[in-house]
Amino acid sequence: MGDRLTIRGLRIPDDISGIVWVHCSLIDIWWKDRDKGIMASYEDLTPLERYWHGGCWLTEEYALPYEKWLNETVGISYVAEVEMEKGRKIVGHCDLVFSEEPSPWGKIAQLEILAIHRVYQGRGIGTALVQHTMKEAKEMGYPHYVVFADEGEIPFYRRQGLVALQNFGSFEIETTKVPSPVEYRNICDLYDKDYSGICDYLLVTRPSGDLAARYIWAKKRAIDLPGFGHPNFLGKLGLSFGGDRLEIVLSIDGWVEIWIPPGQSDNNFLILEALKIAGDICRKKGVSKLSTWLPQDMAPLVESWGARRVYSSTILHKFA
Repeated sequence: MGDRLTIRGLRIPDDISGIVWVHCSLIDIWWKDRDKGIMASYEDLTPLERYWHGGCWLTEEYALPYEKWLNETVGISYVAEVEMEKGRKIVGHCDLVFSEEPSPWGKIAQLEILAIHRVYQGRGIGTALVQHTMKEAKEMGYPHYVVFADEGEIPFYRRQGLVALQNFGSFEIETTKVPSPVEYRNICDLYDKDYSGICDYLLVTRPSGDLAARYIWAKKRAIDLPGFGHPNFLGKLGLSFGGDRLEIVLSIDGWVEIWIPPGQSDNNFLILEALKIAGDICRKKGVSKLSTWLPQDMAPLVESWGARRVYSSTILHKFA
């Protein structure tokens, strides 16, 4: 778009309404109750109901505290704006999250979100944001640039010089079908509560360097979001399993993060046992379904439990 396009850092709070406008343009239908087919206008939805359509960026009540937290603690946000007759308008937005992981990962910049307003897609704005953030990350000392991409997004990121690193899948499992774990000991329950009234889904993610953004999000977030409470997680269980120690973080929006020692990140047996432990905890808390995010090579193992694949994603990366 020539000289009309500018890439710059996000200004808080001035740019919040602009990025919400960008993200909302990507929603085809606003649902009051998707399962029952009940649609609604944006104005008729609560901030929490808007959030469930695609994240914090869909309502100013959540976008402001989230972006303030991210830019003060773990990352940097950028916007793309174009010159209009009545001034400049934000038409694109992205968030970078930074992390320093154990060998062989090192310093990582992960593209957490990239959104271009529906009307302005196909004009090179996404390319400009990715190229700008790769350059910025390298200059800040983060040479490893990674992104999670859906199948349709992979060609775009390949054109930016990124290559596929690993395939992942999201699987849904009835907690009654998750096998019982080997005996484990609960070291500490920092906050005990019946979670069945909060969410029917708990998400288990595999911690490693390629999950930098989720990794930091779960470890460091303490954002005051309307309807969620503060901080935005409920508690942490310390577990002793064999010779290893596990930490399971239970967060209020329904996620369970499983942390295992970095050197064990490729130990499929340990990961499966961690899933079984999470399933056991879920059943005891009255949670009916478990959502898990796993590398492709583990798919047959959880599918043998009756897990259903929800969607697939690929990690792409570029090392400067």
